[in-house]
Amino acid sequence: MNGVIAHYDGTTWTSWREPQNVYNAIASSAPNDAWVSGADGHMRHFDGVGWTATTYIGATPQGTSAVSGLISFNGIEVVAVSTLKLAYRYRGQAFGRVQPLPFVDPLAASINLAMWSTSAVNVWVATAKGEVFHFDGTDWSLSLLIDPTGAVLASSIWGTSASDVWVGTNGGRVFQFDGVTWTPHDVAGFGLPVTKVWGAGPGDVWAFSVSGAFHWTGTTWTRHVLSATRVLGAEGSGANDIYAVTVPDVNGDALWRWNGIMWTPAPRTGPGAFLPTTRINNVVAIAQDLVFVVANNGHIHRWDGTMWTDDVVEAVAELTLVAGSAPDDVIAASERELFHWDQRQWSAVRPPLDFVPNTLDYLPMTDLSVTPGRVDMLLQKARIRNLLRTRPLTCRSTELDCTDGVDDDCNGLIDRADTSQCP
Repeated sequence: MNGVIAHYDGTTWTSWREPQNVYNAIASSAPNDAWVSGADGHMRHFDGVGWTATTYIGATPQGTSAVSGLISFNGIEVVAVSTLKLAYRYRGQAFGRVQPLPFVDPLAASINLAMWSTSAVNVWVATAKGEVFHFDGTDWSLSLLIDPTGAVLASSIWGTSASDVWVGTNGGRVFQFDGVTWTPHDVAGFGLPVTKVWGAGPGDVWAFSVSGAFHWTGTTWTRHVLSATRVLGAEGSGANDIYAVTVPDVNGDALWRWNGIMWTPAPRTGPGAFLPTTRINNVVAIAQDLVFVVANNGHIHRWDGTMWTDDVVEAVAELTLVAGSAPDDVIAASERELFHWDQRQWSAVRPPLDFVPNTLDYLPMTDLSVTPGRVDMLLQKARIRNLLRTRPLTCRSTELDCTDGVDDDCNGLIDRADTSQCP
């Protein structure tokens, strides 16, 4: 029999049943910041929308203990004590899992290759068997199966909304979804793989392959010479400011920029010279004067509109992923680590427990999506992990999104409960 959590709002009681038999402690600092803990050693957090299981803190070298006491000072400062007389401190990260992808046997599931999302109710995943799955906040559905034999993989996915999604494949095709129908486009020529898809809008989409960069204008595809090497990542801040990271070509060029007229390699001399010392792997462009490129050995190169700065983080594995939603909300990641940029410095983010190698639950991360107040991490098989923040890592002056379940301005009111910000 599960325990029950109940809340009184001054008029009515609301109750939830969570998978925990006995609750020992409860604490809250705001309507969107409640914590419970109990006999199974788990802590659970309520953000005003739903409950998320967080860190398991009951396991110790001496055995397993229950959480017996809990104090919440605010949304990012929680202290707990256990029956083994140990104290724990929590600093504002709540990890959860999106409902697992629809596989009966996770070990036999397809390899996940790419994801794209705009919110908790619009998540897309592309797999090595050419499957494209969509999550609407309740259930997963198979939206596209490119080849019933599973011979064609879906290598990249991007979109602007749930009714405008683009998928690249290793068969030289891009599939376009209009909300009802998937339409194939032959873009890469000679069946060469499309390794990345990104766009600035529904009628401004780029597909990248070793045969060039192909631009969709809404009616036709146009080929542009980029580099005779594989594109690892591509993103821009707008239609005339797009970056692509490639495997270095014969000239050593690996970072390219589209200025609205042509693709050119990053300069190696003079103002704005880009001189990485290790292989670069991916890019995110937040604005024309804020671009991040992740590289091997923990290097993160940052463009400020005038020059490149090389920051180094203590990453155990190679940084291959980077994504962001704002100048103070950028995440760089390896297959097992997360680092956050707050507009001043990089800091390590505590990863989920199942990101720890040599544990039974470990699966490496293959892709990353960042939206305000939320980080979604696609694991190699079967599932997505998410980092739901009790409040943003950096408070904003306004509510950025009135439907994202996050108290963006940190005043204790989320979304439309904050009537001064959201009608």
